[in-house]
Formats: sequence, C-alpha cells, structure tokens
Amino acid sequence: MGKGLGLERIRCPKIDDVISRLKVFNWSSFGVIFAIAFGSSISGKGFKWDVDIAVWLDDQEKAVDLQYSLSKHLGVPEYCVNIVVLNNYEFLPCTLIIDVLGKGKPVYYKDLESFLDTKLRILFPCFDFAIDSKKLKLLETQIKTVTKRWGY
Repeated sequence: MGKGLGLERIRCPKIDDVISRLKVFNWSSFGVIFAIAFGSSISGKGFKWDVDIAVWLDDQEKAVDLQYSLSKHLGVPEYCVNIVVLNNYEFLPCTLIIDVLGKGKPVYYKDLESFLDTKLRILFPCFDFAIDSKKLKLLETQIKTVTKRWGY
C-alpha cells in the first residue's frame, strides 16, 4: 500500500517496548539534558501511531540528528518520531506543556535534581493558566464566538 510514498504499514511496538528501548538510547551523545515520552504512543490512545519525545538540548541544532537516530533505534520511519524541543518553552501552549511534563514518562535525565527543578518551574505557571482558563470559561467563549461568526 503506497510503497515509496511514506504510507507503508508499520509495526507498532507495545508501549512498554517503546519505553524500555528509549531508556537505553544514547541520549548524552546528542546533548540531551532530559527526554520525556508523551502522547498517544505512551497513553495507548489515538488513531495513529508515532513516538512523541520532548527534549531539553544543550544544542538545539542536534534535534534533526536526534530524530533520525531515534527512528533507526526504534526501527520506525523518521516521520513516526516527533521531537518537541522544550528550550523555548515560553512559545509552547500550556496544554502541550501539561501533556509533556504532567503526563509524560521521563526516559532520560542527566541530573535528577536539575530535571525536577526545570519541570516544576515550567509546569506550575501552566497549571495556574489551566485553572484560570476553566474558571473564565475561555474555551467555551472561543467556541461560541467562532460558531456565532459561522452563523450557527
């Protein structure tokens, strides 16, 4: 099916297999400070299979090489490995940050104390945002505004 178009059927490893394979990957050779697996491949939910990895890098230029090496290590095509670089977290939506740091599974960290400090420093403001967003019904307001403009 779609051979050569990137539409080949891929064998989906089990979640535990993915985590154990990620834990033995050579993260330090790519300057990774910490790595967290998140998303559908970890939760088991979703309609497509891929591996979502959030990383903090000492050199963000290494993200492409990291993606390539991870795909080879896991035995999946490159398009099945998604890398989210957290270094510029202030430009990422809080929903993504909560998914990564709140629900994801750490697969590597160079230093536990540093990892936990960074995690909490980034995560807590997003928790505040999520609480305020619910209280203020921001999502409901946005949906009502859009549907009103569409004439529904």
